[in-house]
Amino acid sequence: QSGRRMLVGTMRGACVGAVLFLALMSASSIALPVREPTSDKPWFCHDLDCPQFEVLETNSSKGVKYELRKYPAARWVYTMVQFDTEDDFKKAQGTAFMRLFQYISGANEAKAKIAMTAPVVDTIVPGQGPLCKNNLTLSFFVPFDFQRIGPPKPTDPEVFLTEWTEMQVYVSSFSTLPPGPSGKTLAEEAQKLADALPTGSFEASPFLSAQYDSPFRVFRRHDEIWLKKLPAAGNVKVEFLHEALCPYCILQDWKYHAAKVALASIADMRIIWWGNAKDTAAGIQCQHGPTECVGNRYFNCLQFHYPDSREEFTNCFDWSVLYEYGLRTPLSLDNFTAIAKNCSEVHKLDHLLLNTCATGDEGLKLVKSAEQETVPFGHKYVPWVAVDGAHSESAEKSVTDFVHTVCAAYKGPKPLPDICLSKALLGAPGSLPARAPHCAAEQPHP
Repeated sequence: QSGRRMLVGTMRGACVGAVLFLALMSASSIALPVREPTSDKPWFCHDLDCPQFEVLETNSSKGVKYELRKYPAARWVYTMVQFDTEDDFKKAQGTAFMRLFQYISGANEAKAKIAMTAPVVDTIVPGQGPLCKNNLTLSFFVPFDFQRIGPPKPTDPEVFLTEWTEMQVYVSSFSTLPPGPSGKTLAEEAQKLADALPTGSFEASPFLSAQYDSPFRVFRRHDEIWLKKLPAAGNVKVEFLHEALCPYCILQDWKYHAAKVALASIADMRIIWWGNAKDTAAGIQCQHGPTECVGNRYFNCLQFHYPDSREEFTNCFDWSVLYEYGLRTPLSLDNFTAIAKNCSEVHKLDHLLLNTCATGDEGLKLVKSAEQETVPFGHKYVPWVAVDGAHSESAEKSVTDFVHTVCAAYKGPKPLPDICLSKALLGAPGSLPARAPHCAAEQPHP
């Protein structure tokens, strides 16, 4: 049961010990143009646009009624604010909400008035140490009229556009009195849903809470808790700790590309772009210089804005570096930008969006989030590979060893992909030394 525990209680002290998703009220009392309600819109959306979804199943357990919903990919607009304590959190909510409200009120390149939507989702990522700050991300759903054509770009440098990929979530609903549930109530409701769901069927944290009513609505208030369904239950979790210009990271990812694609049915893989960077009083210092710092941000922006295209883009980037410059030639910022621009165009990605993200506050916040994900691994070098949360030297030695390690780790119900059974193609594991070439964390930084 300990693995099922969610955050219960209020936030205390400088840093929170778990990831908490909340939601602000949707200000439906504000006079903004809205679309006419449709017959298939849930009643709790009232006269506001809200994300469409499909109910896949309904169930009840331990006194909790819940349903499994599938939400398609959709555009959102968001902002991020840092805070220290729970008292500061209330102020951060107000600051974030007003930034987005100003965006829909005309603080955008088109000076367009954009309709209010529901729900408004608020994300808290706690810091990892006693002196750290917590990060709040608040998001508005983009109205349907702009889902098709794309919303206008914000003029506030603290406001950003993004797209959420398709997701499945378990949802329970409840009701509170105005002005809405407290953080403690949200955490308790999330725990009830977690206890009602089958073990291993959902991500224990973080959770989402969606509120659809203004603080002025008294009756028939509707609040929801969302817990994300685990994708491809039983898949192996593979994490690569990389940095943008470590030559061995580039070489490893290029070599592993085909194997990673072939193993996609049984393994969920991602790269965490921080590597051996150091966060100092003078700013972030990267092992291979300032260009690598921009590169780390660029790849974090890529994963955030285009999660479904990261593998193709990364392979294009790695191949371009190997073919045009080799592993021993330092890559200048101009050369990095040229390669990134070309690979973006090849895969029909918005390079301007990614470059603006990488060189601005959004990229800085994303790379600091990558830092918080990297630190708990206690890595000694990159590339560093973790399989199901544990460091795996065998997965680092060669493509063959990587494939054997992932295939052996998979215990799910799906048939193994052909690459797991192709001994003639891959040969036996253990053909390389105990540790592949790497960029050591203790090497001096420029």
